[in-house]
Amino acid sequence: MNKIIMEKSIDTDESLDPQKMIPHNLTLPPRAPEKDVPYFGMVPIPAHDFPEQFSNFCFNSLYIKEEVIKAMVDIRNGCNTILVDARIFDVSIT
Repeated sequence: MNKIIMEKSIDTDESLDPQKMIPHNLTLPPRAPEKDVPYFGMVPIPAHDFPEQFSNFCFNSLYIKEEVIKAMVDIRNGCNTILVDARIFDVSIT
C-alpha cells in the first residue's frame, strides 16, 4: 500500500509542492525481476521431518496458552504445599 501511495505522489505534480512530505527528486529502486512460476504451482521445499517438526511446534505452542500456564502454576503451588505442610515421608524417626 505504501508503494502505491509513493508511486502516485511521485508521478503527480503535487509532490513539487514544498509542503509535501515526499521530495520530487525521490525515486524508487528498480523492480526485482519476476520469478518463473512453477508448472504445477508448487514451490519446492527442503527435506525435513514433518511429524517431528509438527510435534515440536504443538508441544512448544502449548506454553503460550493461558489455561496451560494457569494449570502449571496451580500444580507447582500444590506440589510446594505438599512439600511444606503435608509430610508424605516421615524422616524424623530417630
